[in-house]
Amino acid sequence: MSNQVVISKFGESKEAYSIDILKQLIREANSLDDITKAKRYICSYFILCSNPHGVFMWRPDIKNFEHIPMKNISMLICLITKTFFKQSNSEQIPTKIKFNIAKWFIYDNSSTCVATCDSAKQRIYKI
Repeated sequence: MSNQVVISKFGESKEAYSIDILKQLIREANSLDDITKAKRYICSYFILCSNPHGVFMWRPDIKNFEHIPMKNISMLICLITKTFFKQSNSEQIPTKIKFNIAKWFIYDNSSTCVATCDSAKQRIYKI
């Protein structure tokens, strides 16, 4: 994979989600600011949903969203942790900060949706 990863907005990616790309983005991050690429990558494929409770995953292969129960999300967003050291002006010893992408996505990420349908639109059924 090249160093240039194009990160789409949620539901716009044409490439399948890859845990390996996520791991690489986290591995390449040298600071908490650098971890933004990994956060944006996750958010281009996943969004928390309050009703029904869980996560919607963008699936470019079927050009649709898949609902994943919260208990199953750890299979797709691994508990990948990276430790960063942040230098403080007043202290000589850098502060150790552990970043976990799954915990960030579930607890700190503020993007949430509610699944709705438009009752005025025509229904389409797959048989």
